Amino acid sequence: MQKLAEKTYRTQDLLEQTLTNLGLEMLYFPGRGDTTAILVDYKGEHFAFEVDNEHLFLKIIVIKKYRIPMSNLDLYADVRKVMNYINRYELYTYYYVNDDEHKRFDINVKVDIPFTYGILDNPEDYLRIILDAFFIVDDKFQDEMKKLGYRYA
Repeated sequence: MQKLAEKTYRTQDLLEQTLTNLGLEMLYFPGRGDTTAILVDYKGEHFAFEVDNEHLFLKIIVIKKYRIPMSNLDLYADVRKVMNYINRYELYTYYYVNDDEHKRFDINVKVDIPFTYGILDNPEDYLRIILDAFFIVDDKFQDEMKKLGYRYA
């Protein structure tokens, strides 16, 4: 039996083929560690995929979805409440990163999904469902913020 660490999942190969089949243009950047970051535009939103061929999972990130000035602590507190609520129940996870240089909090969104040959019958449909789920979750995020009196485009 082959050890898990020795197994090659070909996750990046499958992702590139799937994105090509979906007609999406890919831009490549170095990712964290040994991963590659692939950026695509899907329905007007920029999705970054962190992926390699050695791991079963790929990470999908929507970077800097929202920006909050560090000076607006009330908004920051409300956004954290909504993020915590969404993160408890939804597939995608909202998280923030401090941008001290610009004195703001950047809100990013991510999901980790299994994505490899042998577990997916139709990777195009699977990926499309995962990407479309982002829009549903983000609509819910915006609805929750509207309940608190905030509006985001």
